[in-house]
Amino acid sequence: MSNLTTSSPKRLGLIARALLSGFVIYHLLVIVLLPNGSSLEARSIAGALVPYANTLSMNNAWVFFSPGPSPNVYLEYELENEEMESLDDEPRVFPPPKSDRWFSDAYFRSLYVLRYFALDPVKLERFLAPWLCRQHPEAAAIVMRTVFEPVPGIEKAWSGESFQEMQERVDMQRHRVSCERGSEGGNERGEEP
Repeated sequence: MSNLTTSSPKRLGLIARALLSGFVIYHLLVIVLLPNGSSLEARSIAGALVPYANTLSMNNAWVFFSPGPSPNVYLEYELENEEMESLDDEPRVFPPPKSDRWFSDAYFRSLYVLRYFALDPVKLERFLAPWLCRQHPEAAAIVMRTVFEPVPGIEKAWSGESFQEMQERVDMQRHRVSCERGSEGGNERGEEP
C-alpha cells in the first residue's frame, strides 16, 4: 500500500513536468517561427501557432528591409529681432549635427523629440519654440520650419547618381513664433524638451 501512495505523486510530478516542457517548447516555436511567418516551417504549422500568438499579441512579423524607410527630419529656424530682421546668415538646425562620438544619447533624444513635434505644428509652436526662445534670449521671434529628406529608393540608388544628387528635400510651412508670447510655457529650467 505504501508503494502505491509514493508512486502516485511521482507520476503526477512527471506528468506535470512533461506538460510544462511541452508548453515551453510550443511557446518557443511561436517566438522563433512566427516573426518570419512567410517561412516554410511557419506556414506548415501556422494553424497550431497563430491562435495562441494572436491571443497574446505576439503575431508581429519582423521586417528586416523596408522599401520605404523613415525620412530624415530636422528643424530649420532663424532668430529675428524686434524689427523682424534675421540675426543669422544661415538657418540654424535642430537637433544640432551629431558630435564625432559614435553614440550620442542627447542627439537621439533630440531627434525623437523633433519627430514627435514635427507631426503637429501646434505642439511645435507651443512646446519646442518656447524652449528655443530660452536658448536664444537675444531673439524676439523664431521663424521655423520642419524639413523632411526622404531616403532615396533602391531604384534610384541603382541609377548611378551620387547620393547628394538623389537627395530630395521637402520643406513644410514656415511658422513665426514670438518669443515674448512663447516664453511663458514649456520647460522652465532650460533643459532639452
